[in-house]
Amino acid sequence: MSRATLASAALLIFLVSLACPAQTSQAPPAPRSATVPFLLEDNRVFVDLTFTKPNGSPRSAHFLVDTGGGGFLMAEPLARDLGLDLSGKPMEEDGAKFLAVTPPAVRIGNLPLDMKDARVLVMMGQKTIQDGFNHAEGMLPGHVLQRYQVVIDYAGPG
Repeated sequence: MSRATLASAALLIFLVSLACPAQTSQAPPAPRSATVPFLLEDNRVFVDLTFTKPNGSPRSAHFLVDTGGGGFLMAEPLARDLGLDLSGKPMEEDGAKFLAVTPPAVRIGNLPLDMKDARVLVMMGQKTIQDGFNHAEGMLPGHVLQRYQVVIDYAGPG
């Protein structure tokens, strides 16, 4: 082969490499479903949700599933752990104080929940969301769940 032919071939390979960028590995697709255990207590369903703290570490919290509820409620200590902005003025209802906050990122199992337009309220001065359920740090409402097909399998694997 002549030098002109080799130079032409090299130039052609160079131009093709510019036109076709290298393939980059793409992030795996986000999960579309999750199966998680739940606790059935006093005929109420509780699940664990996972948040991310400001330092990047996960923060798990026990939530009451409220299929008819309108607000994504969380107790104040959880909101503080997540570094949410609690500087606003709370509203009062029946002696309880609620502060509207920006929805945090949250997962159930490995499934990120769509919190777009979610009404997130912090129950100021509350360590749990309801007396008698000292382990529930929040309430997962129907308006968040309506975006998903939810099956609560009381029988479970057997």
